[in-house]
Amino acid sequence: MSIEGRPLNYEMGRKSQFVGLDDEVCSVEGLALQHYAAEGHGGWRGTHCEGGGVTTLFVLLFWDVVFAAVPDVFQHPFQPGPLDLFTPAFAAVRQPLVAARLAEIERGDAPALLRSTWNAHHGQVRVSLPLSLRAD
Repeated sequence: MSIEGRPLNYEMGRKSQFVGLDDEVCSVEGLALQHYAAEGHGGWRGTHCEGGGVTTLFVLLFWDVVFAAVPDVFQHPFQPGPLDLFTPAFAAVRQPLVAARLAEIERGDAPALLRSTWNAHHGQVRVSLPLSLRAD
């Protein structure tokens, strides 16, 4: 699959801009969204979120694992996530919790986990993730 666009700039260090299918200036991501939204290409709706969807699912499915009472990973009550979150120690310290959660997901409990975490924590901001994201 290739999507052809009309670039507006060729400057190194600047975000590329294109003329969109609606003749408005847009990013490469916007051009791709317009392409797939077109009737001849499926009429899809989408959003550009740089992996935000995957992060959202991870946090919702592993909320209690991420925020487990692990010594020294929370320094103050306003901290958005544990200090070890993006380190190898995160999984090692929480290995039994991670294994148990993965088993629940394998059993098909993911939809219930997502709903219960969303209902309990919607509107909170944690792990740089606003849980006030739109539900539609």
